[in-house]
Amino acid sequence: MIKDDIGQKALKRFTAAYEPVRDNRLQCLSDRRFCYEAGAQWEGGLEDQFANRPRFEINKVHLSIIRIQNEYANNRIEPRFRPKDSASSRETADTLAGLYRSDFQDSNGKEAFDNAFGEACSGGIGAFKLCAEYEDEHDPEDERQRIRFEPIVDADQTVFFDNSSIRKDKADAMWAFQIFSLSIEAFEERFGKLAASFDQVDNVNGIYEWISNDVVRIAEYYEVELKPQTVETYALKADESLVEYLTKEDEDYSEDRQELIDRGFVFKKSKKIKTRKIHKYLIDGAGEVLEDCGYIAGKYIPLIMAYGKRVFINGIERAIGHVRIARDPQQLYNMMVSALAESAAESGIQVPIFT
Repeated sequence: MIKDDIGQKALKRFTAAYEPVRDNRLQCLSDRRFCYEAGAQWEGGLEDQFANRPRFEINKVHLSIIRIQNEYANNRIEPRFRPKDSASSRETADTLAGLYRSDFQDSNGKEAFDNAFGEACSGGIGAFKLCAEYEDEHDPEDERQRIRFEPIVDADQTVFFDNSSIRKDKADAMWAFQIFSLSIEAFEERFGKLAASFDQVDNVNGIYEWISNDVVRIAEYYEVELKPQTVETYALKADESLVEYLTKEDEDYSEDRQELIDRGFVFKKSKKIKTRKIHKYLIDGAGEVLEDCGYIAGKYIPLIMAYGKRVFINGIERAIGHVRIARDPQQLYNMMVSALAESAAESGIQVPIFT
């Protein structure tokens, strides 16, 4: 019952996040198609107007996108680790930088970054994902983990955040979704659930198509959980710099407290805090929790957004890329070239006219 409640709550949240940005996200998709897909520059009214006439595409927009991506490739953005205060050192920062470079290269993070930048540049929205994996999955005693960078394709159609989040990095978001598409056969084999058991699309979730004749869409649902904790501080009588902490979540830790007292520690202070954890679920369009993936590493949702240009208008997040403002000039250029080609192809022989 609890899992069903979570799935229904997640589905309502998805609808709340998807509906306000639907038109802008579709425009981002149209911009990417305009840049990369043959024939997309004539879609709409122009396609009807130039029916049975030459329709050439001299794709200058694509060339400009390539130039921007080449400039990015020659001047990549990389993080720099620096000591924050006297408690840290340059050696620690260098060690962290080395670990980052190692994880980035081993997981092919360059591909994830390039894909996110390319989609943000053309359509306006890109994204990649950070995952934690065990260094040796076959060793039950090896608890070491590494960070993996994963690309997210079609981010403008697959990644949706809490619509009340304002920050560009989405650090203030309380929930998020990443949509995946599976074939009907793969969905039924993996989850043991018939796709035909879904209700009609209109009854499942309004305007979003979770199931079609070819694919079933599922979502990774990330939810931020804030749990209260009490932290007690104990210091050793002989050495005030030696401090230990007791932190438990709604548990009786009187035995641990007594052990510290027996060792000579004295209670100093108590503080109530809130821990931030990320719970991950797999849900389907019917609001059913397919898998409870438990808590994941980190205290922030591991979906990293990239934007071309991001603004808020009437409280709704909107994004544009380089293609948006280049569409009309590109279409005018295509029309002029096509009209010239049509004129040049006409016969130059004059036909005599008699009264």
